[in-house]
Amino acid sequence: MTSSPHGRSAALLVAMLMMAVALARSAPASLERLSQADLSNPDSYYNLVVLLDRTPEHGHRFVARDNAPHGSWVHWTEPYTWTLWQLHRPLRAAGLAEEPALRYAGGALSLLGMLALALFTALAVSSVGTRRTAMISGLALAACIPLHAYGNMLQITHHIFMLVPLAAAAACLLRRSQQPRPGLDLLGGGLLALGWWISPEAMPFIVGLVYLRIAARLQGAAPALWWLAPGLLGVTLLAWLLDPPPPTFPAWTLDRMSLAWLLLAGLLAAMPLVAEACLRRGLALGRSFAVMIAVSLGALLAWVLAVPEVRTGPAGLIPAELRTLWWNQIVELQAAHRPHQWMAYLGLPLAGALAAGYRAWRERSLWIGALAFMSLAYGLLGVWHLRMGAAAGLAGALAYGIGLAGLRGFGNVDEALPRRSQLRIFLLTLFPALQLAATAALASLWPPPPQERYCSLASVAPALQQIPQATFLAPVFSGSELLYRTHHRIITGPYHHNVEGLLDNYRAWLYTGTEQPPDIFTRRGIGYVLGCTHYQNELRGNQGRRTLMERVADGDTPGWLQAQPWPAGTETEWRLYRVQPPATSTPVVP
Repeated sequence: MTSSPHGRSAALLVAMLMMAVALARSAPASLERLSQADLSNPDSYYNLVVLLDRTPEHGHRFVARDNAPHGSWVHWTEPYTWTLWQLHRPLRAAGLAEEPALRYAGGALSLLGMLALALFTALAVSSVGTRRTAMISGLALAACIPLHAYGNMLQITHHIFMLVPLAAAAACLLRRSQQPRPGLDLLGGGLLALGWWISPEAMPFIVGLVYLRIAARLQGAAPALWWLAPGLLGVTLLAWLLDPPPPTFPAWTLDRMSLAWLLLAGLLAAMPLVAEACLRRGLALGRSFAVMIAVSLGALLAWVLAVPEVRTGPAGLIPAELRTLWWNQIVELQAAHRPHQWMAYLGLPLAGALAAGYRAWRERSLWIGALAFMSLAYGLLGVWHLRMGAAAGLAGALAYGIGLAGLRGFGNVDEALPRRSQLRIFLLTLFPALQLAATAALASLWPPPPQERYCSLASVAPALQQIPQATFLAPVFSGSELLYRTHHRIITGPYHHNVEGLLDNYRAWLYTGTEQPPDIFTRRGIGYVLGCTHYQNELRGNQGRRTLMERVADGDTPGWLQAQPWPAGTETEWRLYRVQPPATSTPVVP
């Protein structure tokens, strides 16, 4: 049931075209917002700031205007930022200024990432499936809402960029042929390492793909694994040498290439070698499987014991006070809690798990069974932690396409099938579109509650630019945009390595005194307070004591804040105040 190169190329093209059509639907509105720098989230602004504020001394790993007056080391890794920089260079050569060139390059990179994702996913599915299921996987990605939440021009972030090398690695490592291809295995291992170099969020996917290939090898469905290990370990070592943690980060940090990932790469790279050793000794499949489980659990235990942050969990750096005020307010860190979210985030991974699981049962395929488990596990991760939804969509598309390839009617050759079978094929083919329609229906029947209103700085940025550079107290989630649109300094944006800045910012807004500013103002050199009439509920006072945030929003501020008027005709919900220095005695001039 092999496909011709011509037919396969056509299937890949169709998969990309479906993704292009899906992207084109929102392109006009997104392009208009992109032209106005109306981006989706603080991270998008900050990814531009790190390049706009780069210096020869620190490159783009340090932002001097953040965490005033100290500056802030940032956690984004090199591949995404370097690619964004290279992509903006032709736009600069065409005459665009640096800021819009970076902005448009960031928007284009998200779209190119989505098209590449469709291509590599369809290529992986066609390698172990059929050209028909390759096209269905393309439809699944095109209809995947969590994927499009990150894959649009207003998201200048690494989330889609991270998935591209993972899909490309799947195309290298998941193949039907028993013919040894050392170059593909070496490339596949290197692409896996590139995935977690871009973002450690890729780790579950990388581990899953490695074990898929091990399962296929143990069952005799794949050639030798020797070259996967040096690809994975070699690129991870290169990443650690080229892009080590900044000076203020722990050597074992989990959100940057560090000793933690170098150790994990070594342990994970050893697993294919253990599998090869089992085969060389002629162990039965069951015994080989038991050996792999025992060795893998030992490796996991060694990594957990060696890396302190693993034992503290994803919010290990965040004090309890900050979790309540900030961490719990970040939408992508929350769990699905409404019907349409469950359908959007779990539907495709669950369908992929069922399709791949059925094929694995029929063919007694260990690796396809592992793929089914991976798809289901990622679906559960996606509903528990919405940030994982895009990767869950990729896992679901791979599992769904590969699973359907084992059913009659999804081969490369037309078959005469009864009407009932034809209806089943029709429904399974259109499942991704049906899931999208069901998600929209659920969202209309149980609409989400209105979100807190967001105050954009676009209308007041020109006026703020007229003020000499100063340090501003601004809402946490507006800090990135203030850095991007103006030349001013801030105490913090929403970045977890600046724990002290985050705490100082929130404590300043929660201050209930009126006689004089808190000492935070002096320590941080705050010259202006910028607040909006809409703000977090967590910043309200209690027992009748009004916080500084409430006073600024109401325009009823202490005497040490002097209101600054906006230029005539400015329509905004922002309020600006200048911090008055403490009164001092003035000498009499004779």
